[in-house]
Amino acid sequence: MSCVENEIETFDISIDIQPHGSATIEPEVYGPLFPGDSISITIAPHEGFQFDQWSGSVSSFEKTITLFGTQDYDLTASLFDVPELSDQIQIYIGPRVDPNPIHAIRLGTSSSVIIDK
Repeated sequence: MSCVENEIETFDISIDIQPHGSATIEPEVYGPLFPGDSISITIAPHEGFQFDQWSGSVSSFEKTITLFGTQDYDLTASLFDVPELSDQIQIYIGPRVDPNPIHAIRLGTSSSVIIDK
């Protein structure tokens, strides 16, 4: 009598988070998938980071993606640093050369105001 072992096909999920340590994946355990299975995976950015996109086997700008048991998945979750904002807003009135003009509001006389949050 001979036995033939039936192998169950499974699909692996590999996720790389860039930059490393900038987020966690929910659920923490997410594979392997069996044929007919599906799972929704969500990226949870840590403080100071914002999610940009998924790339690799799936391309998406949504934080949550759904994977199906039809193939192996090799994914990268890309995030970027969110600059820390100051507790003050400065409004410059009058001529001023500002090295970072995005953070200045120019009005047209010659004085300045600092507004605390």
